[in-house]
Amino acid sequence: MKVYLAAMFSTIKARKAQAAELRSLGIEVTSRWVDETVPHNVEMKDLVDQYHVETSEADTDDIDAADVFVEFVPSDAELVDATLRSSSRGGRHFEMGWAARGGKIILVVGSHENVFHYHPRVKQRHVSTWEEAKEVLVALAS
Repeated sequence: MKVYLAAMFSTIKARKAQAAELRSLGIEVTSRWVDETVPHNVEMKDLVDQYHVETSEADTDDIDAADVFVEFVPSDAELVDATLRSSSRGGRHFEMGWAARGGKIILVVGSHENVFHYHPRVKQRHVSTWEEAKEVLVALAS
């Protein structure tokens, strides 16, 4: 099974660790963005347009290659950090729409953040924690 992890870029360290956990369970992670080397707090204006073009294409290719799309909603603790709050660019919302149109299984980790988290295709796979998400992913992989 192949999984794409979507989250605020500023939480890249946590996503990288979670990708490693999934790989140790025999689940392939298609999210190349977790291996990005740009600083976690980089702003859009700090990067050239070609970077954005290439990154957006890589991300949608990675979503297309996945069976399951996992979106992480930032926790209240993460949002308290001004760096995280100010660096949110919303790409994960577009990615979830891309995954939905592509017929992917969608799993949301965290609170209901927007109206689409209540959509019937999403609501049935909504968990509160990473541990619960891993359980769902392992069950789907077997």
